[in-house]
Amino acid sequence: MTVLSSILYIIICFPLWQISSSLLEEDFEDSLPPSLDNHVYLHQEVRAASGDLSYYESDIEISFSDPSLEGEIRRSLENLDIYTTLLPTTTVMHEDFAPELGNIAWYHNSVKIPNVQKYNTSSNWQGTMVLYTLTVNDVTDSDQGNYTCSLNSSGTLQAKSTILGNIKTLQISSSDNVDSFSDGDQFNLTCCSPDIGEFNVTWTENGPAGGTGNPTSNTTCSIYSLTPNAIELLSLVTSYTCSFQRNKGATISKTIKVTYYKKANIIIPSSLQISARKNLNVNCQTNMNVTKIVWTKNTMSNIVANSGILQQDGVTPAWAGTYFCVVYQGSLSTYANLTVIIIPLPLTEEITVYPLQTYLTCENTAPVQLTCCVNGPGYTRNFTNGSPPIHDTTLNCSYSNMNFDCNTKTPVSVSCVVFNSQNDNVTSKAMTISYVQDQQNCKAQDGRPETPSGKTYDVPCQTFDTTMLGTKTFICNDGSWSVQEDNCYSARIFQELLNVQDVVSVPGPQLLQSFPKLLDNITVLATSEKETILNSSKTLELMVQIISILANTTQMSVPVDQPMMQVCLYV
Repeated sequence: MTVLSSILYIIICFPLWQISSSLLEEDFEDSLPPSLDNHVYLHQEVRAASGDLSYYESDIEISFSDPSLEGEIRRSLENLDIYTTLLPTTTVMHEDFAPELGNIAWYHNSVKIPNVQKYNTSSNWQGTMVLYTLTVNDVTDSDQGNYTCSLNSSGTLQAKSTILGNIKTLQISSSDNVDSFSDGDQFNLTCCSPDIGEFNVTWTENGPAGGTGNPTSNTTCSIYSLTPNAIELLSLVTSYTCSFQRNKGATISKTIKVTYYKKANIIIPSSLQISARKNLNVNCQTNMNVTKIVWTKNTMSNIVANSGILQQDGVTPAWAGTYFCVVYQGSLSTYANLTVIIIPLPLTEEITVYPLQTYLTCENTAPVQLTCCVNGPGYTRNFTNGSPPIHDTTLNCSYSNMNFDCNTKTPVSVSCVVFNSQNDNVTSKAMTISYVQDQQNCKAQDGRPETPSGKTYDVPCQTFDTTMLGTKTFICNDGSWSVQEDNCYSARIFQELLNVQDVVSVPGPQLLQSFPKLLDNITVLATSEKETILNSSKTLELMVQIISILANTTQMSVPVDQPMMQVCLYV
């Protein structure tokens, strides 16, 4: 037998129940690399059990010929097994040591790891070795680095290290919280991740069953298709959780809240006819509490009222259209529509009556013919005094004859009342019939009747020019007629003033959309009516009103071109 120059004593401790036979030389030889097989010899084996039989101790004497082999032999026998599992939420590190008595401590980047909730340590037997485990919870980038397991046994320090790097965070993108009607269509909830292939994804439901779910998936997303169920409650909330579970223990989840609503019933009229300049007032009612109610016009985005009440005093033709009462339940909306029809009703200025003054010097009675005209079909014209009217539909005029009692000498005032199909009405200026004594009169001329000296007579401007409105006042002095006051004005510019007032009276984005066309119309009109504007102070006043309305219409910039500048210069 070869005499070996060195002897190594090894003490190995392991659970008693794992020992089924003596520790043989072959056990060590199997753990040594082939290069050492011929240099190591097992001399003796001394075995003893602990008092509580929890472990078995074996003293082994090994001899070897070359002292320089001691380091390599030790390293081979230590049987070091270090591995790291990188998980999104928890990292576990293991270190195996030959079972020697002593204290175990863990270090992170040379700093001792404290006993706090973030770290858990444990140990258990793995064959003939003790496995020490460090669990790092809620891993973040700051947990990267060098981890060392240190064993201090009787003043002898052993340490083994491993490096934790490239921490990968699992990213899950999920659907936002969802609102759904209980009678709505199927919809999908999704949880997506580029690493979905490494995980088992499950869906759980928490809360009342508002819908029936069916899980599917594709290469990047787990999909939960929900079909809403009919519900008795006005609303209910159910939470759906997608859980990503990895086979090595990492878990992460996302919760999506789904609110199911019973769709509200909306109560409004389907249509409404209202006369121009009358007040509009419609209340949108529902059968349940809702998040909010708005009114829009013609489109869902053109909001004209931010409450359940659609209200406007003195509506104009621009208020005609289709209105939607939009009811919101959470992020969901439902609506009902109302068609508003504006029935025309003329202004007093648009009703032409004559004669405005009549002077009689009669005895007993005298007949007087009264005339009332208004543009536009669908009107009914009546007089407050006189015979039943005769209607001329071609000229849109009505006529009535009145007998004036000259004996009473009491002035009589007669008006024309114009009705539309809603039976709303407008009353014209008054026509006055008066008695006067014989004196020097102005003779009848250009439609003016014989009029006593000192009296005035108003003539509707339309009797001179159908493009004009207003009146021209004549006075009789010493048997001669003269113009006392000219209040004629352009009918087109007056109508454009009404149109401008109409357009700007309706709020919402459609005002901006219609403004360029409105401005073009005014520019063209100002050019074509240039002479009338220069020669009629009343027409000029109307243009000033139009320009003032445009200037005071905020939230928009008004481009001023050359024709419009000319109008401004006239002002």
